[in-house]
Amino acid sequence: MYKIKSLEGFRIFAALSVVLYHFRGAFFPNSQLGLIDQTPLRILTAGNPVVRMLFVLSGFVVSYKYLILKKDYDNIPADMLKRYVRLAPPIIVAQLLVCFMMKAGLLFNVHAGNLSGSSNFLAQFNNFTPTWLSCIKEGLISCYLRGGTIYIGPLWTMVYEYLGVLLVLSVLYICKSRRLRLLFYGIFLSLYSSYYNYFILGMVLCELYGEEEITGYLRTHSIFNTVLFAGSFFVVSMLNLDDTFKVNRIVFAVSTLIFFLTLMNSSWGERILGNRMMEKGGQLSYAVYIVHWPIIESFSSALYIWMYRQNGGVSGYLSLLNLVLTLILIFLVAAFFQAYIEKIGQGAANYIAKHPVP
Repeated sequence: MYKIKSLEGFRIFAALSVVLYHFRGAFFPNSQLGLIDQTPLRILTAGNPVVRMLFVLSGFVVSYKYLILKKDYDNIPADMLKRYVRLAPPIIVAQLLVCFMMKAGLLFNVHAGNLSGSSNFLAQFNNFTPTWLSCIKEGLISCYLRGGTIYIGPLWTMVYEYLGVLLVLSVLYICKSRRLRLLFYGIFLSLYSSYYNYFILGMVLCELYGEEEITGYLRTHSIFNTVLFAGSFFVVSMLNLDDTFKVNRIVFAVSTLIFFLTLMNSSWGERILGNRMMEKGGQLSYAVYIVHWPIIESFSSALYIWMYRQNGGVSGYLSLLNLVLTLILIFLVAAFFQAYIEKIGQGAANYIAKHPVP
């Protein structure tokens, strides 16, 4: 399947943003990073807004296969099955490793969180008695259906990634008429307010991307496209996303649509986010997302405690060193997961593709 390379690069950018958000919350939760916090660079540690953008991206990518590449709609039931087998293997392996580390006393997040002042964030996770049964149940079932993620906290997103994609596939299967899909978008987005809305926004984005008049105009008028991108990037980066205010959600949603639409129709987007290194990073993004939190709870926390004891505190330079070493380890472990664990799910998905659902 033809992939839009700039979106592949965005995946790893988003995954790294989540890593930085969690690292910051873990080890210097009360620190102010002037240039980052007061400029659009704040997206580097944005966390939740970037996760929402990833949901939009998931909705777009799934829709892209059917609305743009015109894949046979009869493949949708198989895609529903393939979704689970692709998500599950890395998650269950990571969950089992976390359970083992908890039993072996290899997670140091509680102590590190109390030292760093992150008692309400880092120290609150994995502070329970683990059991293999609860770990397996979470890794195989509850993580995708109820959002139960006591072993790897950030995997609360998996229930949305799983059910959100099933929602998109169901809409595509039922609403084969474009007019019917547009009616569904309007009703769903008007009546509901949840993370699932972002998957439907991904479908709307795909509809817009399929309009040659829109994409052709943006590609031809590159300066206008760049100005639109800059404006939308400023909004998604700087907007204080408060779900209690409907206007904020709407502004963020519209800005996200413009952000992706202009990014995909820019030559510089492919050069910056679609080069070989970023594309390779995009392939690692799922594994990075899964393994980064256990590494922060174990390696990063242990290193923080050691630095604290050696120096009576942890300076900004030592925190930066911890971050660099943490990122190196995250990418090494993610590369292993991508090369060996994700292939299990990919192999199962390929088998399903060759033996379609009747």
